[in-house]
Amino acid sequence: MAAGYRCVFVDWHNTLSVSRFWGHLEGGTPEERRLFRRIEAALYGKLGDLLTPWMRGGLTTEDVMQAVARGASLDYGLVLREFIAGCRAMRFADAAIPDLVLALRASGRRVVIATDNMDSFARWTAPRLGLAAIFDDILSSAELRAMKGDVDGQGRSLFFGEYLGRWAIGPGGSVLIDDAVDREGRIAGFGIAYRRVAPRVGLVPELRKIVAAL
Repeated sequence: MAAGYRCVFVDWHNTLSVSRFWGHLEGGTPEERRLFRRIEAALYGKLGDLLTPWMRGGLTTEDVMQAVARGASLDYGLVLREFIAGCRAMRFADAAIPDLVLALRASGRRVVIATDNMDSFARWTAPRLGLAAIFDDILSSAELRAMKGDVDGQGRSLFFGEYLGRWAIGPGGSVLIDDAVDREGRIAGFGIAYRRVAPRVGLVPELRKIVAAL
């Protein structure tokens, strides 16, 4: 039951935010839009195999931007500058989100970002948006060097396990709100309730349900 959750984990991409890397270029001048398409084609095409190592902390933003610059035949400095600008330009999907998060926190629940993300999130996005002041904590795969579904040899969560233990949150005491599919019930197997929401639009109604049940 919503009122019983001691901790609410919330995904970032397509849940808290719909912003994209280099997203500020997507709606810009014709030249900026061409640059956006060229960079995206390189990163998500032939360089797509860099994404998971990047999210697991095995590669830095600089490593990946050098590869993107080579793959797209662009200047590395340009690619990196625009990448950082895009990270700093990221926004919440809905302006109501911060107030809903703070309402949950005021009730005594912990509200934590849980994101499979790159080092760029902690370096540029979180500071620019002041996320540390809105949420209790941020769990990011690049810093934890594990993604949300990863387990150790005993089947324990490499992403959530330490945090759940630190705050003595047992099975049923937390929920993850995410747009992704919980394949094979992996998250539920960690004792975390799972609420899948519609990508891009489902978070605010879900948060309002939880707040209303307090």
